[in-house]
Amino acid sequence: MKNTVIVFVAFYAATSATALVLLRSSMPNMLSGIRGNGYTSRYVAIFAVGMALYLITLLMWLYLVANNDLGVLYPMAVAFVTIFSVLGAAVFLKEQLNWLHVLGACAIIFGVFLVYRASLRS
Repeated sequence: MKNTVIVFVAFYAATSATALVLLRSSMPNMLSGIRGNGYTSRYVAIFAVGMALYLITLLMWLYLVANNDLGVLYPMAVAFVTIFSVLGAAVFLKEQLNWLHVLGACAIIFGVFLVYRASLRS
């Protein structure tokens, strides 16, 4: 797997995590609107941008799957999305991180490194 693919997977993951953070941040207001309390246009816009980004990540994922080894690609993508989602939730949604989150992120990074190294040997 080439380094350019890793960068593209990281970009895919960052875009996916951004979409998830935007969707999550708009959810309380969107659910309130569904219950009949009215929507706030700001949250509708945030929701729409999140959905658009999620659609873009779907197209990016289809391109990646069509052109790369799924056995290497999928673990790498899941790992990057997990790390970026946890960081995005902590920074933008003010969710709390503890030492287990950090330890888990380090384990994920190490696992991605191992999968990448194995792909270089084959």
